[in-house]
Amino acid sequence: MAIEHRHPRCVTPSGGAPTEAAVIAELRREVEALTVARNADRTEWMTTYATMRAELEALRCGDLGLFFDRQLSPDRAAAFRIHLATCTRCDAGLLDLAQSEASMKAAKPDPTRGG
Repeated sequence: MAIEHRHPRCVTPSGGAPTEAAVIAELRREVEALTVARNADRTEWMTTYATMRAELEALRCGDLGLFFDRQLSPDRAAAFRIHLATCTRCDAGLLDLAQSEASMKAAKPDPTRGG
């Protein structure tokens, strides 16, 4: 059975109609090329997403001092609380800030005691 398919890459060297096997082989090559392109696009998207997510997390980590000093807007503070629940670095940093503040308060001389 001859297939009426005139794709330029499928035409036989003699210019005749391609065989069914030739058409199938060409279609498989095209599907493979599309699959490779789709996978490359997906890899690029995943890399871009991971980079953007890391940059966003770095920005949120940068809010630690402002959060501790209660200088973030309510919306940004809420976003930071969500971040804080999953970021061990910020959790440890918040604890360090609290301990440093407590140490400074304890070391500060009390003016009412004359010292």
